[in-house]
Amino acid sequence: MRPISQVELDRAAVKKGGLYEFVRRAWAIIEPSTPFISNWHIKAICHAIERCIAGDPDWARLVVNVPPGHMKSILLSVMLPAWVWTVQPGFCSIYASFDIDISRRDAGRTLQILESPWYRKTWPEVQLKFTAGRAAETLIQNKAWGFRFATSVESK
Repeated sequence: MRPISQVELDRAAVKKGGLYEFVRRAWAIIEPSTPFISNWHIKAICHAIERCIAGDPDWARLVVNVPPGHMKSILLSVMLPAWVWTVQPGFCSIYASFDIDISRRDAGRTLQILESPWYRKTWPEVQLKFTAGRAAETLIQNKAWGFRFATSVESK
């Protein structure tokens, strides 16, 4: 019997553990000097996001209200697009903030995950299409026609 590879372990763990497990495994890519510290609210938000993405009508109008610094942006704006493409590569999303710099920051962090050796090795089927110029800071697309678009109320 051949040994199970790390890629197979990661894929199986994320398939079973969903967004929360993805966050645990991808955390060091965007926060290499900060340890991931789990808490009940992170699991609860991940569960709610998964229900919403799955189309559960009880979760269709999800609103996440937590104080600043409780990972709302990281979970919804950074991790979610990278995770959802592992299960729904054609998923399309639009992210808006009051400040375009925050929108660009979060898009950049998502791109860090998508371009990381870990992600590319674990989900080689998620292939990115690259956009040139300024649009590359706000638009991330994959070859399955999924996209993550970032904007702000200040944008034109």
